[in-house]
Amino acid sequence: MPTIINKLNFLIHPGYCSAPDLEDDGLRDLKAGELILPCYTKFAKGLGSDELMLLYTHASMPELRVAIDQRMKYALTICELRKILGRRLFVMCENGIDLDLNEDHVNNMIQARGFHFDPETVESIGAGETLGVCVEDWSHNLNHKLGLRKKTRINTAITNAGNHRDWNRDYFMEHILPELQGDYDRLEWF
Repeated sequence: MPTIINKLNFLIHPGYCSAPDLEDDGLRDLKAGELILPCYTKFAKGLGSDELMLLYTHASMPELRVAIDQRMKYALTICELRKILGRRLFVMCENGIDLDLNEDHVNNMIQARGFHFDPETVESIGAGETLGVCVEDWSHNLNHKLGLRKKTRINTAITNAGNHRDWNRDYFMEHILPELQGDYDRLEWF
């Protein structure tokens, strides 16, 4: 009998802002990126046994293996998340930042590990890197593609603002969020 899952946690591009091997795209702040990595492990330690984490890397599988071999902090954080969550962590290497989600593939992976979620009742949380860009795009698309009835909630406490040093949570909620809300009808922010 499958284990019923009541919450899906989408961790989008953890380590993107701290990956030293990427070209500067104007969104990255290496120091801020490294500071948020421990937040992901702390968050994972707080997940219940009825929660899964779907982690989408910015790197391809070969790139992630190199990052692990080179002991890059973001890759070691992903390894730590695996130790904490075990089978409840699903790492998807998407080889870039564009979401090309095959929802059947995701559902099949979840079911193959003995888990089941009801899209009518499951809750979902989005977090990662970067606020106002990938976290919203991917969380919105995952919500839509997985057919979730409830909106995905963006956890701004563990979502990096990239190099926008003037973006604190209050600034984001007051100035940036109003511009985004019309584009993301399947999201809420907290």
